[in-house]
Amino acid sequence: MKKAFCFGLLAATIVLIVSPSCKKEKQVTSIKLSETTKIIVVGGEFALTATVEPVDATNRDVVWSSDKSSVATVDKGKVRGIAVGEATITVTTKDGGKSARCKVTVQAKKKPVTGVKLSETTKTIRVGEEFTLTPTIEPDDATDKTVSWTSDKPTIATVIDGKVKGVAVGEANITVTTKDGNKTAVCKVTVDVEVDKAALLDGVAYMEDKIEGVLYPYQIELVTPESAVNDKGKFIAAGIYHRFTISSTKPVNVTDKPAFGDYIVQSGNAPMTLLTKNYISYVRKINANGKFEGQAEAITAGTLTIADKKIVFDGATAKGKIKIEYNGDYKVINKGLWRYEPRTQEVKTETFSAGSIMSYGSDDDDLPSQILHLSANGDKKMLLVKFFIAKDATVFTPGTYQVEATYGKQAVGTIQKSPGEIGALLWLMSSCLIYHDGKYPTTIYFFDKGTAVVTDKDIKFIVNSHFGSTLNITYTGELTFKKNQVLSGKEKYSVPLKP
Repeated sequence: MKKAFCFGLLAATIVLIVSPSCKKEKQVTSIKLSETTKIIVVGGEFALTATVEPVDATNRDVVWSSDKSSVATVDKGKVRGIAVGEATITVTTKDGGKSARCKVTVQAKKKPVTGVKLSETTKTIRVGEEFTLTPTIEPDDATDKTVSWTSDKPTIATVIDGKVKGVAVGEANITVTTKDGNKTAVCKVTVDVEVDKAALLDGVAYMEDKIEGVLYPYQIELVTPESAVNDKGKFIAAGIYHRFTISSTKPVNVTDKPAFGDYIVQSGNAPMTLLTKNYISYVRKINANGKFEGQAEAITAGTLTIADKKIVFDGATAKGKIKIEYNGDYKVINKGLWRYEPRTQEVKTETFSAGSIMSYGSDDDDLPSQILHLSANGDKKMLLVKFFIAKDATVFTPGTYQVEATYGKQAVGTIQKSPGEIGALLWLMSSCLIYHDGKYPTTIYFFDKGTAVVTDKDIKFIVNSHFGSTLNITYTGELTFKKNQVLSGKEKYSVPLKP
């Protein structure tokens, strides 16, 4: 009995010793974190969750650490931002030393934008000119200082990253807007033409004779830039030529300056008017040799201000605004509309065998006539004549035409009396015999009175010029015309006038 008891006790002891060693431990194979990167602000917190694999690992204990505890701390997965910077949070398993990391970026606490200001609130620039607007975000330490730019009229002024460029004359509002808070500031931009300094050619010319009923006309010739001419009025660089013709008050002497004040573009030719009809005031490009280039641009609007030692024009052509200014003294030259015609009476006999006659409508549809423009060209000589025939006529009717018509009162069967040198182009002078050197006129005889006899073969003119010279002219060129033909190639028979 005693022997049996001892055997049982021994068996139980063996079981107690052997059984625990039969239970196998599961080791950790890896670990993952719920975040691998994270951005927080100073004082901000977030929790990292560690996932140990396998899920039934025997020892799932982990250890947390931060490589920069001055930037971010960690306690049982809870991360807290301490200062601006970057820190790496690491979790490591006790079993096997497996690890995972999260890169934490700590930023300053967000400061919202409270306002924005611009370096300019109003600005005037020229077309093509640029300037830069600088925004000031409030407060200075606002977190997000991102802004966007807009122009309410990009056809007037454009803006890219604060750089503003004038595109065309006008006004535009440039607006800056903050991304944070949608705060705005506006700069009103005026795109204009600045005053260009001008040089005065020769002096102010008193046009002794009438211009279409104007009793006291003066003509002023300005050139920009002022460096385009020397002190003798000679062109030394390319520039822009400006001619202004004004109606002033009666001077005591023909060398007196015109009345001081504003001369305004308006209908009629009353005193203190800037005259623009028939290109009498115009702008044109000119090269360093003094030769006109391109077409003349008629003055369409504006004011010419004349003072004792200053002349200013603020106005426009159809192509844009103009602001020019001459500063300095000036004299008055008694120039006259007939500067090219000799004062002595002469007899001129000329024949033209080549030319053309062009028909074009009147400026006034109520007038009974249409205009025939005769252009004839010879060796350094030209003939320009403006006839008036019935509006519905399709042929150039033979007969006798009197030189007597004034524009606006022309009668059928007449020739327009020459108004003298009224514009940029010789064809505007209506009726004249011209001699030139191939570049500029040397002599012009302006039709004043007389007749032209038209046959089916030729036209014979017996005319007196403005100063009484006798002109015996025979034209044997083309006599047919096309009704309502557009007057094209005006320059074809034109020699530019000397500035």
